[in-house]
Amino acid sequence: MRQPRAQSQPHLFFEYDKKATQQLFSVEAYLRKYGKDPDGFFDLRRNMEEFDDWTIDVCFGEEVVQVLCCPEDRECCSAKCLAGKALCESCRVPVCQLCFSYTNAASPSLPPPSLANDMMIFYAPEDSRSPFGIYDAVAAAGLFIPGQAHPTGSSSSSNSSSSRPFAGGQDRPGRRCSS
Repeated sequence: MRQPRAQSQPHLFFEYDKKATQQLFSVEAYLRKYGKDPDGFFDLRRNMEEFDDWTIDVCFGEEVVQVLCCPEDRECCSAKCLAGKALCESCRVPVCQLCFSYTNAASPSLPPPSLANDMMIFYAPEDSRSPFGIYDAVAAAGLFIPGQAHPTGSSSSSNSSSSRPFAGGQDRPGRRCSS
């Protein structure tokens, strides 16, 4: 793990200029790529506050690019800087060897493990925090967690197929249950 300065030069974010930073790491670029499903049912722009804990401002002179990242990982010798939401020239950011190879290549590109590359999962959605919200999510995914009680009051430890409607996705319509 390396800890390079994120803005060793005022016109660069690692080795990316402002245009490349906007195209690869910005919240706007992420929203263009992943912010809405094809049918428009899910739209991350409806809940922009979800991004509040996952961004930092990268300054290019007077212009700012809001970058998708994990700001709590940065280190800085300035307490004032750490209290804010912008990188300074002293900020250091942990970068794994794989990501470092992408950021320091002859033609820097987006590292595959980057949060800006569809690796963002945010916090658990509000509706999954309700007692039945998680069951809705599990049912929609065709999954079942063994040993957990169902909203109907039955438990997954029972062997009857009626008490395990989503046992590992085996009982979905069109699939034959093997048990």
